[in-house]
Amino acid sequence: MGQIDPLSPRGGASQGEGEVVLRNATAADVPTLLDLIRRIAEYERLSHEVEATEALLRTHGFGPRSVFEAVLAEQNGRAVGYALYFFTFSTFKTRPTLYLEDLFVLPEERGRGIGRRLLVHLARIAVERECARMEWAVLDWNTPARDFYFKLGAVAMDEWTVFRMTPEAFGRLAREEARADLPEETV
Repeated sequence: MGQIDPLSPRGGASQGEGEVVLRNATAADVPTLLDLIRRIAEYERLSHEVEATEALLRTHGFGPRSVFEAVLAEQNGRAVGYALYFFTFSTFKTRPTLYLEDLFVLPEERGRGIGRRLLVHLARIAVERECARMEWAVLDWNTPARDFYFKLGAVAMDEWTVFRMTPEAFGRLAREEARADLPEETV
């Protein structure tokens, strides 16, 4: 796709010549996305959890039942950051929520406004798609990211706890038979 949103480098802060351009990722960008996913995992000290492959990214991002979208930030054709997002639904608000899965800017490119521009771009998408909110998770120890988000007006949802089931756990649950002799669960 073509250019979405240019960002002119500021003064001497640029690591290269030329403006930073935001564009929607395409299937041809899968190798780049995978590299950036590995880099954010390394930054977050979670490389051991990465199971991502090019095939899975193609299937789930660019196949007939795509479940995510991504925006690349590029300078001179080189990816310097990305945002990967998808939509959930708020029953209370009865509108979609833009959920930001990853926001990452290469460490050597930080401080140039690239992360902010990616979030501005996503905010515009959220407005265009009539979202009730934008949400994302941040590691507790990632103070630079937390401070950045607070400055933008985000609030921490400290009263909520994130739950996760692994394939082993939800597979076991899926194999259970509904039993009429058990009392109905209260949620």
